[in-house]
Amino acid sequence: MSGLHRLLGSWSLLFNIVLAFSGFYMMLYAFNFSEHFKSPSLLVESKPPLVTQNIDSLITKAASIIPDFKLHYVDFPRKADDPIRITGKSKAWLFGDYNNAVAFDYQTGAVKEIFREEALTNKEKFEYALYTLHFGQYGGMTIKVLYSFFALAGVVLTISGFSLWYRRKIRLLTSARL
Repeated sequence: MSGLHRLLGSWSLLFNIVLAFSGFYMMLYAFNFSEHFKSPSLLVESKPPLVTQNIDSLITKAASIIPDFKLHYVDFPRKADDPIRITGKSKAWLFGDYNNAVAFDYQTGAVKEIFREEALTNKEKFEYALYTLHFGQYGGMTIKVLYSFFALAGVVLTISGFSLWYRRKIRLLTSARL
């Protein structure tokens, strides 16, 4: 049990450091208390707007605007002034799947914004890389299995650590009685 505890603890340390740092960095916005305690009238949900454009034609248009475009997902508008965002996968594995997008007006189909990974600032590249590393959105199924293994390592470390502590406690109690 001791060998397993040391081996697993050592190998999962880097993984846990990356997860902790990236998770903390991504949640920094949560410290903006004025944003979280807005007046309740701003939090009222409304019905999403009715999209009148053909989604297939918007995907085709996005593929013609951005070279090597591979569709990742379509984000529909939630409010009247939101666009339809067609997002494509990134060429660079470290920046994730959300770095190429074209935003269209949901009524006219006019292009509102083009977002390309080449146009990212260094800070944005860092943030996208952290997001990608945090969620394991690179390397395919092998990385996802590895992430699952290291995620379960915390459970095994807890159980093996408790077992080692309990065994030591019992050994100390029995040697004190002798």
